[in-house]
Amino acid sequence: ARATTIGGYRFYGLPAGDYFVAAIDEVEPGAWQTPEFFEAASRRATRVSVGPGETKTVNLVRQTIR
Repeated sequence: ARATTIGGYRFYGLPAGDYFVAAIDEVEPGAWQTPEFFEAASRRATRVSVGPGETKTVNLVRQTIR
């Protein structure tokens, strides 16, 4: 999801499960879809578990992934 101009973000309709979330600086078009990018991002991401019908708030710090 892209953040708003004030830094907010929201996901809707995610199934219950474990997720990695990270606030990422701009990335070259298509680069975020590579396995290498996901590997690097997962090492710096925050892990979040979401239960059925549950709402979570996660504060993130923007970072650069290379």
